Amino acid sequence: VAVVSHADPLKAAIAHYLGLDLNQFQRIAIDPAAVSILFFGGERPTLYRLNDKGAIPALNPAPQPSDDDKEQKENKPMPEANIIYDLNPVTHVTVGVIGEPGKRTFYLQGQQGATIVTLIAEKEQIAALARGVDELLERLGEKNQTPNISALEMELSQPVEPVFRIGQLGLGYDNDHELIVIVAYAVPAEENPITLDVMRFWATRDQMRALARHAAEIVAGGRPTCVLCGRPIDPAGHFCPKRNGHGAQATLD
Repeated sequence: VAVVSHADPLKAAIAHYLGLDLNQFQRIAIDPAAVSILFFGGERPTLYRLNDKGAIPALNPAPQPSDDDKEQKENKPMPEANIIYDLNPVTHVTVGVIGEPGKRTFYLQGQQGATIVTLIAEKEQIAALARGVDELLERLGEKNQTPNISALEMELSQPVEPVFRIGQLGLGYDNDHELIVIVAYAVPAEENPITLDVMRFWATRDQMRALARHAAEIVAGGRPTCVLCGRPIDPAGHFCPKRNGHGAQATLD
């Protein structure tokens, strides 16, 4: 089942099938235009993807599988979550970027004492994380407060040694401890992995508010995005395939 909306009924459905308290379903953060996937089978449904904003395959009629294909598919196990880091709670959480606009690499980093965990992220994932945190804080009744923290305090800690590249990001909320959790799933190393590496950062509302503000700032510090095609615009411009339908060059002017 693929959920392609952030409407409350769909959030309630995800909460229900995950066995969460339905009174708290509005605290589930689902980014607009994201896809969340639940697999049904076995003892209970499994959340396979949350806030997936990757490419969606063309919706062409798929060929009918043979009986052998069906049997192989039914016998194929779903990947199990391999939680390699569970920083609960973090002493520091931030995002950062290294490189010049157009050649920047984005990072998500959590720290617990001397343990530093760094992950490679896409610009779009960092932007979606900032929006998701803001939305979650608003639902929790948080006012739009400006974090009392400097950009220097939000810099990446050294060494920056990525553990994996993020495939998917999710957000959750622990009502008992009042902590927001970032769940990062690694990009699978193969098509049908047996396990999938997962990392979790648990942070306070203040820490996440500072993270969201900083994330929005570093995303805005790069190349602007073309409103027509969604591609980044270099200072010299870029060839937009949707501009007048002729691939004309769009500039920042």
